[in-house]
Amino acid sequence: MQKKFIPILMGASILLVYPSQLQAQNASDELSSEEMYFQNKNEDNLKEFFRNLSLQGAIEQALRANFNEKARVQNDYLLDLNFEDTKTEFWVPKLAISFVSEEQRIATVKSGNQNSGATSKEASGYIRLGFDDYTLFNWGKDYLQYLNDKQTYERTKEQFKEQKRNLKHNVIIAYFDLLKTKKVEEIARDQLRHASFIYRLNKEKASVKKITAQEFYQARSEYLLAQEAYHNAKNDVLISDENLATLIGDKVGTRYVPEDELNYEKLRLSFNESIQLSEKNNPLVRDFDLAIDLAKRDEEITRRQDLPLPKVSIKLGAYNYTYGDDENSTRYRTGSNNNNVEVVAAINATWALTGRDGILNSRRREISAATKALAFKQKEAAIRNANGDIRNHYKAIQKYQNVITILEANLPTLQKSFDSALENYLNKRVSYNDYHLSLMGLIDARTRLEEARFNHTREKIKLASTIGVEDFPGQNFERLATKVKR
Repeated sequence: MQKKFIPILMGASILLVYPSQLQAQNASDELSSEEMYFQNKNEDNLKEFFRNLSLQGAIEQALRANFNEKARVQNDYLLDLNFEDTKTEFWVPKLAISFVSEEQRIATVKSGNQNSGATSKEASGYIRLGFDDYTLFNWGKDYLQYLNDKQTYERTKEQFKEQKRNLKHNVIIAYFDLLKTKKVEEIARDQLRHASFIYRLNKEKASVKKITAQEFYQARSEYLLAQEAYHNAKNDVLISDENLATLIGDKVGTRYVPEDELNYEKLRLSFNESIQLSEKNNPLVRDFDLAIDLAKRDEEITRRQDLPLPKVSIKLGAYNYTYGDDENSTRYRTGSNNNNVEVVAAINATWALTGRDGILNSRRREISAATKALAFKQKEAAIRNANGDIRNHYKAIQKYQNVITILEANLPTLQKSFDSALENYLNKRVSYNDYHLSLMGLIDARTRLEEARFNHTREKIKLASTIGVEDFPGQNFERLATKVKR
C-alpha cells in the first residue's frame, strides 16, 4: 500500500510547489535515461573549435582571409600590371635591346651531294639597341582605343571594390543570421523545457490514473515534437556557423560564441532617395554606362577607319652591331640603307566589295551602330530592374517593421497568457489544449520576432547592395551590432 501512494505523493508535491513554477521546471530539466535517448542518440564526434567573435572581427578577418578576396587582390595586381603595359605602349616609344643569332652548324649527321647551301659553322647575327616606329598622329583612332582600355580598367577596379563591399555585406548578413539561429535555438530549448516538465508530470499522473490516456499521449507527443524542433534549431546553428566560417576563412567545424547582438533600427532612407542613389551607383547600371561609352568610341573608330586618312609616324631607328664571317660593324639605321630620322605618312584603307564586312564596309558600320543602340536599351532595362528591386526591398522592409511593432506589443500579452494557462492547467482549471495553444502561441511569436528582425536587417543590406552603396547616409550597418550584456 505504501508503494501505491508514493507516485500520488510525488504528483501532489509538484502541484503544491507550482506557485514556485520555475523551480519545478528547472528540476525537471534532468531527464531520465529513456528521455535522454531521444536527445543524444544521433550525437556525433566531429571535431569542433569554439571561439568568441564580434561583427567587427568577422569583417576584418573576411577582408584578410576570405579565399575569394585573396584571389581578388591578386587579380587587382595583375590588372594594374596589364594596364601599365597598355599605358606605356601608347605614350612612350618602345626602346628595346634585341639579340638575334643566325643558325650555326654544330655537327653534320650525314653528308649529301649538295653542300653549297650548308649552314655555316661560324657564329653570326646582330645585337640591336633602338626604338620601334612610333605613331605621332592617327586621327585619334589609337587614342580612342586607349580611352576604351583606360575606362575598362577603371571600371574593373570599381568592380573589385564592389565585390569587396558585397563580401562585407554577406559577412554582416551571415553574422546576424547566426545570432538569429542561436536565439531560435534558445526559444526551442525553452519549448522543450516546458514540454518536458508537463510530460514528466503527466507521466506520474497517468501511473496513478489521475489523467486520461489521451492527455498523457498528448503531452508525450508534444515533448517529442519539442525535441524535434530543438534538434532542427541546433542544426540550423551548425549551418550558420559553417556559412560564416566559409566567408571569413576559418577552419571547417569552427563554432562561434557571438560577442554582439542585433540592434534593431528602422530604415530612415526614403524611397525617392534610394532611386536617386541607384541611378548613380547601381553596379549593373554602371556596367552599361561603360558599355555605352565603349560602343560610342568603337563606332567613331569604325567611321574613321573607312576614311583614307594618313597615319603619321616617326622612324627613330636603332644601333645595330653585326657580327659574322665577313662583317663586324656597328651602325645606326632607321631603315634599309638609311640612317635618317624621318617623319613619314602612309595611308592604309581597305573597302570590302564582297564577303566579310559587307559592301564598302557597310555591315561593319551597322554592327557598331547596333552595338551602341543595344547598350542604351540594356541600360534602360538595368534601371528598370534596379528600381523594381529597390521597390521590392523597400516594401519588404516596411512589412517587417510593421510585423516587429505588432509582435513586440503582443509578446507581453502572450507571456502573461501562457503563465496563466500553465498555472490553471496545473490546478486543473483549463484543458491541456488550452495550455498547448498558449505555449505554441508564445513560442511562435518569439520565433517570428527573431526572424522578422533578421529579415528586416537582411533586406536593408540587400537594398544597399542594389543601390550600390556600402551604408545608408547616416546609418552604418556595423553599428547594428552592440555588445552582449553578460
